Amino acid sequence: MKRIRVTLRKKSISNGKLSLYLDYYPPFFNSESGNYSRREFLKLYLIAKPSSQIEKILNAENLHRAELICSRRQNEVNKEFIYTPFELEELKKKEIGRKSFLDFFKKEASLRTGKNLALWESAIKHFEKFLKNRDLLFEEVDADLIE
Repeated sequence: MKRIRVTLRKKSISNGKLSLYLDYYPPFFNSESGNYSRREFLKLYLIAKPSSQIEKILNAENLHRAELICSRRQNEVNKEFIYTPFELEELKKKEIGRKSFLDFFKKEASLRTGKNLALWESAIKHFEKFLKNRDLLFEEVDADLIE
């Protein structure tokens, strides 16, 4: 497996500003969105031609913040080179455990059609009533809950 390179880049936008973003090569799989991604915009901006000392300081702070995010992302996407296969599996389990089971259940229901959809929607309503309108994480699902 190839290492993923993360590069901090600037893109000109309106109002004489530069937008900071991370460029990934090759694209990596984003577990949050569920697809491959090449860029991540940081919502940090630089002033293209700073005219005052305050603007220069603001640019330096935003650039430093972006570099920290870049190094953190570099470590995150290349963590399989740092961890053993067992540790990687445990990290994936932890990541999944922090996600909402109820959202997953609703997403699965949206894939159904006809009478099957009605059954899934009914099951979701009863499950939400059982949970008393609170969210349920995957890590909270165990044998006692199922019984």
